[in-house]
Amino acid sequence: METLDSGPLAPEDVARLRMGVPENPMVITAALLLERPIGREDLIRLLEARLLRHRRFRQRVVESSGWSAPRWVDVPAFDLSEHCAFRAVRGEEPSLESSVSECMSARLDPERPLWRVDVTDGGAAGPVLIFCVHHVLADGEALVTILGGLTDEGAHTQAEPAPPTAMSSAGRARSLLGGVVGGVVGAARFALRSTDPKALHLRLGTTKLVAFSRAMPLSDLASRAHASGVTVTEMLLAAVAGALGERLAAADGRREGAVHALVPVSVRAGVSAAAGNRFTSVLVPLPIAVLDPSQRLRLAADGLRAARSRTIVGAGVRLVGAAGLVGGAIERLGVSLFSHKASVVVSSVRGPGEPLHLGGSLLRDIIVWAPPPGAIALAVTLMSYAGGVRVGVSADARAIGDPGPIARAIERDLGVPRNRA
Repeated sequence: METLDSGPLAPEDVARLRMGVPENPMVITAALLLERPIGREDLIRLLEARLLRHRRFRQRVVESSGWSAPRWVDVPAFDLSEHCAFRAVRGEEPSLESSVSECMSARLDPERPLWRVDVTDGGAAGPVLIFCVHHVLADGEALVTILGGLTDEGAHTQAEPAPPTAMSSAGRARSLLGGVVGGVVGAARFALRSTDPKALHLRLGTTKLVAFSRAMPLSDLASRAHASGVTVTEMLLAAVAGALGERLAAADGRREGAVHALVPVSVRAGVSAAAGNRFTSVLVPLPIAVLDPSQRLRLAADGLRAARSRTIVGAGVRLVGAAGLVGGAIERLGVSLFSHKASVVVSSVRGPGEPLHLGGSLLRDIIVWAPPPGAIALAVTLMSYAGGVRVGVSADARAIGDPGPIARAIERDLGVPRNRA
């Protein structure tokens, strides 16, 4: 079978590829909790029919020389079984946290398409499918759409065409010039910002650990957010600020210093949710020194709204586009600078509103852990599904350690009912 080259990566996808480092490879992890297990052969057939219709999941990324963008290349004789690992478990071990941490810490093979699924048919959490997907394939919104297409309810939806990637030399030059000129003022101001506290920027390792909140009713969170004149994402930012303030106070007795969150902002504006990466990230100050919850919530909301202003988001979009067009060495230098200006990635992803099924089995819940770029050691992701919400926290084991205390602090701030699992 002849290898087929389908063209260069889009600039936005190149940017996400370059954001990965050996310690933080930019892999989104999603745990799908099932009511009953799916057999190996049934799952293979399901993935072949519903996942592989997306061409990107049958392609690998091939780096190019010089200033040329990496390219998507079809894998000859693609073998789906090489991307699936099955484990039969008897008893309560392993925990969901340990299974997800193990999958997240494993490296994806760059010679293959950048995704894998680990399947566990038992343990404390019951049957679980753990998907690890490199950010170059899709952002969080796109991945939720793709996972929805795996379900029985979404099986008959059409696969979205891959986004256009080819660009003429003149077009690339215009995009590069527009990105640099449009974003240079914002980039200069950003470069002058001081870095976040060293207590949250210790040396990274390659082992990742995860935790997650108990279930929260989305209606409760939305009602409380509405009553306070804020959004659920702004409530989450305030909760993260409180959790990091507690961590810093426990470390050195102080809640001082500038701490910032990177918050993804969608810029799809009608573009299909399965069309690669269509978002930028804004830098939001976290009021870690504020003890009063109401004041902390207002400051977090004001910070996000200021960061999401049209001017700042527009500059971010142009800079991301330009980043995908410059050389890898320059881009990695930018990622290093960028990631030292923030201490945590905070994401909010809206999932399906109704319960779904996978291979005839009820999909009980979905928990997502978005990855941090560069030197950032911590990420917090809120995911809604079927009227409920969970918050996933991932952390570098060397720099942060067990993220459980951070997850529990976020729970307390969000007011998770104690009688919920």
